[in-house]
Amino acid sequence: MKSNLRLWWVASLIMIAFSFSCATTPDPAEETDEPVRQEVQEEPEEEAVADLAPDPEIQAVPDEVLRSGAWVEANKKDPSVVLIHVGNDRESWEQSHISGQAYVKFTDIVVGGFEEGFLLPPLDELRVTFEEAGVRDGAQIILTGDMEGLMATRAFLSLEVLGLAGNVALLDGGLEQWRDDQRPVNSEPYTITAGEITTEPRLDLIVDADVVQEHIDDIGVELVDARPPDEFSGEVAGPGVERAGHIPSAINVFWKSGLQLEDRPLILEREELRDTYGRAGVVEDADIIAYCRTGVQASFGYFLARHLDRDVVVYDGSFVDWSNDPDREVARP
Repeated sequence: MKSNLRLWWVASLIMIAFSFSCATTPDPAEETDEPVRQEVQEEPEEEAVADLAPDPEIQAVPDEVLRSGAWVEANKKDPSVVLIHVGNDRESWEQSHISGQAYVKFTDIVVGGFEEGFLLPPLDELRVTFEEAGVRDGAQIILTGDMEGLMATRAFLSLEVLGLAGNVALLDGGLEQWRDDQRPVNSEPYTITAGEITTEPRLDLIVDADVVQEHIDDIGVELVDARPPDEFSGEVAGPGVERAGHIPSAINVFWKSGLQLEDRPLILEREELRDTYGRAGVVEDADIIAYCRTGVQASFGYFLARHLDRDVVVYDGSFVDWSNDPDREVARP
């Protein structure tokens, strides 16, 4: 279904192509803020094609955004598979993780905080962070993360913004399910081979308050709020929210309503997830703008919509941004 939102995306892509044609990517070696998270070994140029070409037998098909533990266990040693955990507790991760998995600090893929909201960092910095974790063009990236998968889905959104859609997936159930299934874990150090990302960024996947305002009454666009119901209703404001409630015309689909279990990102089957969105009132053919309070839960909402093959973007400033602007209307039931 064509909509005004898609037309806006096309215009955004033209602007992005122009702006990035003059951009240059900084040399990772020039970054001196802190040491690399794991030892990085540069890839010899002459071996890049031979060693890193994705195996067609396991290359992700477009929009395959979820991988089972069985698939990951069978393919984790393939050089075209990159395993990454995104978290805020490296010590716990080091004690028990998937062999060959890289670790990325959550604070390296966001700027901001839980009160002022989270935004994407500059794309050059984001690109370097994932390159140091082994991400490269054509690889199949499998993500796990802390906070019941919230940090993994934030990385999922970030990688798709970097232009890697079709090559990024979550491990269904995360490390929690992996361990419960008694799949092999590791605690030994290892070397991560640095990758290179040259794909065209997709900044059209991120929208601001003005775009949201334009589509509040658009019948072809649904605003989907991923916050808990009490925050959506305005009963609870949440840190950083100046005026409690929600964006007018928004529909509440709490991100955890897409989980089979509350303590891990074990995702509902597609039909059940589709029914969940339908019962909430989300029109099946509409485009989706996902938001929450700070942009993190919205990233999970983005992932769920992608799992349903929906056209979706994220209002990254989310309700902290919206509610603190006195010119924006806030609704309550």
